[in-house]
Amino acid sequence: MSRGEIKAIQIFEVVPDLVVEILSPSETTSRWAEIFADYASIRVPELWRLDPETESVEVDTLADGRYVLANRFESVDEVHSSVLPELALPVRSIFE
Repeated sequence: MSRGEIKAIQIFEVVPDLVVEILSPSETTSRWAEIFADYASIRVPELWRLDPETESVEVDTLADGRYVLANRFESVDEVHSSVLPELALPVRSIFE
């Protein structure tokens, strides 16, 4: 591909319906505020936070430009999603 052809390629920006983040012990509350703000600025409708320490999943949904905790699922539960309504994912299977 020549340099001219590379310049002619169009870039499409697509916002994901769902983002999954894995919690790290080193992440601070202020870092999570930044992460939420970044995803909210591009209007990602749903954000999952996976916590390997507690084997839980928190599902946050975007409402009025901010993320609101929609649900928290423990290891014995199945994760359900507003953007993937057919999904019933066992939490335990995420952490195996």
